[in-house]
Amino acid sequence: MSELYKWAPDLVPKPHSWGKYRQASPEAYFFLIQYIEMSDKMPDPQQLCRKLAKLHRVSQSPTGQFGFHITTCQGRIPQSVSWESNWTICFTKMLKHVLDMDFDTNGYWEDLDKVAERLILHVIPRLLDALVKDGRTIKPSLIHADLWEGNTGTSFEDGNIYIFDSAAFYALHEMEVADWRCYYNKISNKIYTRTYLRHNGPSEPRNEWEDRSSGQAVRQL
Repeated sequence: MSELYKWAPDLVPKPHSWGKYRQASPEAYFFLIQYIEMSDKMPDPQQLCRKLAKLHRVSQSPTGQFGFHITTCQGRIPQSVSWESNWTICFTKMLKHVLDMDFDTNGYWEDLDKVAERLILHVIPRLLDALVKDGRTIKPSLIHADLWEGNTGTSFEDGNIYIFDSAAFYALHEMEVADWRCYYNKISNKIYTRTYLRHNGPSEPRNEWEDRSSGQAVRQL
């Protein structure tokens, strides 16, 4: 949250402090952040997407790479986000981590293993390597990485939209809105993705945007 606040103080409540509780078991931590009275209504697409697109454009990875300097979590689930210079490698590593946790939790499923292998060996490299083909480059952008309507709020005082409870890391900016494809969240309403793309368009090759977005959404499904 501190990294998000550094780049987007108009979008993120100000973090104040964090620490570890004295008791040894269970291991527990606290996090203190600016108190803002908020509504839990759906965020205004124009304001949210304009601020989000600005965050993605102006943020600069401290290493020039994709990932993060510490392990971040989606809820209680840790992400594999160590630094990588290549987005294909970074995303593949995260996806493998999710699949490994699924197999550990739910047991081995042969059909899923076969599909995952094809996805990792063929589909993801084909879609993501094209981003840097023919001399193209892509910028690591700071993303919230768990942005659904439940992690947004609208201030009662001034109508500003804020985001919180992040799983932040530096990624391809398209990754943020790829997560919005998940049908079980209301932010999957296409008005949000369409509005975002008006503020910050797809990377080249643009005609592969839908396929890339679907592929990167697999991490959430």
